[in-house]
Amino acid sequence: MPSYFLKIGTFLFSFVLSIVYLCHTGGAQSEEEMKTIPRPTGSIRGSYGEKDTQDYRAEVSGTAGPVGYYVFAGRQDSHGLRSSRYFDSHSLYSKFHIPISRDVDVGVSIGYSEPHIGLGDFPSGDITAAGASRTFFTAASLDASLTRELGLNVSFHRYKQKSALMNDVLGLGLSGPPGELYLDTYRRGSDQAN
Repeated sequence: MPSYFLKIGTFLFSFVLSIVYLCHTGGAQSEEEMKTIPRPTGSIRGSYGEKDTQDYRAEVSGTAGPVGYYVFAGRQDSHGLRSSRYFDSHSLYSKFHIPISRDVDVGVSIGYSEPHIGLGDFPSGDITAAGASRTFFTAASLDASLTRELGLNVSFHRYKQKSALMNDVLGLGLSGPPGELYLDTYRRGSDQAN
């Protein structure tokens, strides 16, 4: 797993859990008061299957004071059912709902995924191919009730994606020594904001 993914995930989980702990215990003076504080919910799941296929997921949701939150992190990995056909992916998603006042709410969503895919060996061309993608998105919204009949909704969306196709030499004697770079194609992909 890339170190920056671990850092982002660790930071978000630590941040949310710190807020949850402070908001859930900060004002409580007794055990009776602690029983009335809403508890966060969450789950941790994992599975393991054929060809070293693994799927791990963790999520937590709840409220910290007036702020609602949901945080998800996941990892999937497989050596593939066929030789040189692998898949691994890391993903992170978080959503926050923040009431600013009785008539104004702010929402924020952030997502990240990074799948890597082994596309296979191609002996006739003496290459092995793999693909990778990195996607990041964020969305923010403001909902306001201006009058009983009139409301205001403003939103911002940002989507950024990069992808790459990597081809390395298999080493069958047609294109060069094994593992040597044959051709890499990088595509900046989408970078949209509105």
